[in-house]
Amino acid sequence: MEGRRSGSAEDLAAEVDMKLLSGVIELKPGWFIRLPYPMTEMEMAHYRFGPLAIPLMLAGTGIAVAGQIQAGRAAVAQTQAQAAVAGARTEAEIAQARSLQNIANYNALVMEREAEATRQRARFGQKRQAERGARVKSALVADIAAAGGLGSPVAADLAAEQAAELELENLLVGFEGEVLAGRAETQAELDRLQAQIYGRRVGPLRQIGKITSRAFEQRARNLRTAALLGAGKTLLTGFGTAFA
Repeated sequence: MEGRRSGSAEDLAAEVDMKLLSGVIELKPGWFIRLPYPMTEMEMAHYRFGPLAIPLMLAGTGIAVAGQIQAGRAAVAQTQAQAAVAGARTEAEIAQARSLQNIANYNALVMEREAEATRQRARFGQKRQAERGARVKSALVADIAAAGGLGSPVAADLAAEQAAELELENLLVGFEGEVLAGRAETQAELDRLQAQIYGRRVGPLRQIGKITSRAFEQRARNLRTAALLGAGKTLLTGFGTAFA
């Protein structure tokens, strides 16, 4: 049993020694080098302290620095893209507020014109009703005269009653027109108020857009600075380790 166990451990060690390493490897915590060709762990043990160790460590440091800078640029680009999306969203909201404001103002204008048209129709209706009333009164007087009762009290009462009814009808035509016109004017005022509400949204939206844009710009600057500082730290540490 012990022989088999020992043999298994030796086989395992041999497998580890024969395992080929290639590409970029971590020479020690935080330090990477690019191998010029595939090599085993045993070769690495000798290679680590060979004449090419320092150049390769510096090359690995350069790769790490380049990677940090590239990652920083990618983060900055992502932040700038997010800023563009946020800016486009803000502009869309402003455009929508402007559009709703224009629609409300247009609706108010339509209702104001409707109120004026309603009053004109009412005046025209009153005029036509007055003309019709005059014809009715003339016909009534003619009928009474034909019956020989033009000077009787009954005839006078009939004429007065007919005149009162015609006057009331004329007043009702004007009253109905004024009620409809008033409704249209009230709706126009509500539409104007709604337009003002939509218009007041634009200022805060623009302010929010400016604040958001400045926040993204500051974040991009911070990411760019952090990437450069990290790359500089890696570079200095790499030189210090290589020539220690």
